[in-house]
Amino acid sequence: MDKNKIIKSVKRQEEEKVAVSLKLPASLKEQLQKLGEKESISMNSLIVATLHSLIDDDCGKELREAKSLLLEFYSRIVHDIEGIEKHGLDADNIVYYTKAVDMKKQIEALRGV
Repeated sequence: MDKNKIIKSVKRQEEEKVAVSLKLPASLKEQLQKLGEKESISMNSLIVATLHSLIDDDCGKELREAKSLLLEFYSRIVHDIEGIEKHGLDADNIVYYTKAVDMKKQIEALRGV
């Protein structure tokens, strides 16, 4: 988590807030107070922005994993398409070839290729 990114995101917090009881270690509370005073923002805003950042980090990790799997699948499809084009279409592979070409186009659209 990037401290500067968290501090910048504090200023964009507009959603209605609800009360939640939170018990922090005294030393952490002091650190939050000092940082809040230094940056002229509330402790609550720092906590909220930090939690948002944590969630965003998890989503980012899942997205990177999904992209990696998509690229593996894309490579396999391209390999299969090239093999079929090299050896020629026949009744056994025309349906797969058509679907593979369509999937390749969809993946390229997702990737912005």
